[in-house]
Amino acid sequence: HRQHKANLIYAILLFVYVIIPSVSTEVITYFSCRHFDRGNHRVDLKIVASQLDIKCTGDRYKLFGIYSALMIVLWPVGVTLGLTVLLWRNRAHLNPLVIVDSNSREGGKKDEETDDFKKEKHRHATAMRELVKIKKRDEDESISFLEFFFEEYEPRCYLFPVFELARRIFLTSILAVFYPGSMQQIAIGMLGALLSMAVYLYYEAYIDDHDDCVAAVAQWQVTFTYFASFTAFAAAEADQKQGFFSTTGFGVFLLLVLFSSFLTAVYLILLDIFGREALARYSSIS
Repeated sequence: HRQHKANLIYAILLFVYVIIPSVSTEVITYFSCRHFDRGNHRVDLKIVASQLDIKCTGDRYKLFGIYSALMIVLWPVGVTLGLTVLLWRNRAHLNPLVIVDSNSREGGKKDEETDDFKKEKHRHATAMRELVKIKKRDEDESISFLEFFFEEYEPRCYLFPVFELARRIFLTSILAVFYPGSMQQIAIGMLGALLSMAVYLYYEAYIDDHDDCVAAVAQWQVTFTYFASFTAFAAAEADQKQGFFSTTGFGVFLLLVLFSSFLTAVYLILLDIFGREALARYSSIS
């Protein structure tokens, strides 16, 4: 019975986590209005971007506005806070306390250890501690209903799913409030991409180092995509039809950027299948 209950909670949490970006986009973009010039010195027509049959004036708009505000509190805000509280309350299980003896019995006295040796020793002890935590966490059946949120991350980053959820809401919902393709949307998107990249590179939250590598490349990919959009927008505004950003070479560069994370993943898979030595031998022969 307990296992069935855990499976049910797991399915509900997974379902909510999957649909929240689209639901958040629907309720947040309700407050984004598009202006249409009707000419003849008449007042511009303002229509809800996501509901073209609703004008941004009148009682109907206000009524649905109250409903959308409540849904914002319930979904993007409520679910994010709820996930934070849920993970925080289970932090003792998600990031269990373990003691790993890092004192080396070999290699001489401590005062003879170099700074590089101390750093390497600390890094090794940290890695060993995380491995012990992962084993202890995986054996804890009391948090099996949260497995979807922690199975890929190191215990020290047990709150990382909250950041990932906020990032998804930002990229799919918050940016949708701005006019599509506008300078404001591109600038805010690029700022968010830079912040996200910094977080991924700093924490390296995944258990598998290959996953950290692919995630880092994906963050660079998103950042370069926004940069390319920014340069294209600036070139169009300046009416510059010549230059590097208008050439075929820049288009090829963008294609490589778009496929960079996929190519990185394929390369790492080949390393796992054939091994680094075999791949290096094949490269030297060719």
